[in-house]
Amino acid sequence: MSQLDQHHRPEGWERVSPQKVEAAIRAKASLRIPSDHVHPVQNYVRSAALRHPEKYGFDHLPDNKELDQLTSRIKPLPIESKQIQTRVQRRMQGLRMNV
Repeated sequence: MSQLDQHHRPEGWERVSPQKVEAAIRAKASLRIPSDHVHPVQNYVRSAALRHPEKYGFDHLPDNKELDQLTSRIKPLPIESKQIQTRVQRRMQGLRMNV
């Protein structure tokens, strides 16, 4: 294992079971997406979690509070998708000019 890998891992990492890592990710992970996509994705996740709760970490049909907790982890980036598209297009044009 490289020194860089050791530096970025939390202390005691080697003693943590894969199940505990998975549980921590499920409990704390968030999804950052363009701000204009947040509400549509939250709505999709809410309806999908009701159709397939097991795919979203539930062993039961989640209630509204649980769905709110789940969808609150979908957070906005400080940019909209059109801004990303514009920047990518500019960058691609710049790369074509440099060829």
